[in-house]
Parts: sequence; C-alpha cells; structure tokens
Amino acid sequence: MALMRANLLFLLLLGLLNSTGFVLAARIKEPNPGKVLVGALEKFVIDFPQKPDNEDKACAAEQGFCVLSDGSDQNSGVIKLNSVDGNTLQAQNDCLEKCANNPDATGCEFIWDQENGGCYVHTQSIARGNDADRHLCWVFSKCNGI
Repeated sequence: MALMRANLLFLLLLGLLNSTGFVLAARIKEPNPGKVLVGALEKFVIDFPQKPDNEDKACAAEQGFCVLSDGSDQNSGVIKLNSVDGNTLQAQNDCLEKCANNPDATGCEFIWDQENGGCYVHTQSIARGNDADRHLCWVFSKCNGI
C-alpha cells in the first residue's frame, strides 16, 4: 500500500493524476517500454503497436545564443534558414525542425525582436546557450533522437 501511495504521489507531482485520483497517462519506461498505464487507482495496461515518430525526440532549448565551451560566440559554420522574427512556440518548433533536417547540423539558434532575427543552423561545434535575451540555442549533442 505504501508503494502504491508513493507511485500515486509521483504521478500527482508529474501532473498525471487529477484531483479525483484518476491517472491521466503515464509512460512506463521499464520493464515494459511502449506501454501506457491508465485507470482509476487500478492498474491496467494498453499496448501500442509502435511509438509515435517523435516520441524519442527531445531537445530542450537553452536561453541565449550558441557559444563554444569557452563562452565565445560560434559564428563559423552558421547558415541562416529563414528570417522569421517572432517568439512563438510554432516559430521555434519550425526552426528546430528545419535545423534537424540538415545532416551536418550540430545545433540550432533562433533570434527574435532584433535586426538579425530568424532561424540559424550550426554545423560546427557548439557547447551551450549563453543566457542572452531574445535568443534560443539547441545543442544537438545534448538532445535525444536528433
């Protein structure tokens, strides 16, 4: 019973358990990957024939422009993909997708509300975002599935 309470508390913290005790959805990583646990306090499993194409693709944006490990700006091997100047989730997702489609990509940078706004793919080494305003950086070496 204590294990069940701990599991429910964990799901509640993840936002997967609503106030009535109904499990909205929880991915089971082990020992049954590809299955989802659903139900109201009872555990039953629904099999999915395959994972969605984008399930294993996760890439968190880092605030700032993309820099080298020493903190200097990486301007070599940067290709501008578009001039979209808007900080919207759709624009960010479109930029990330365009960058990921480049086979030489090491990362992606999105800039808004300034003259050089747009989407840029990096093709040489980058380490992180540097916390600068109006910039996002995706470092593909830190991403899953890209």
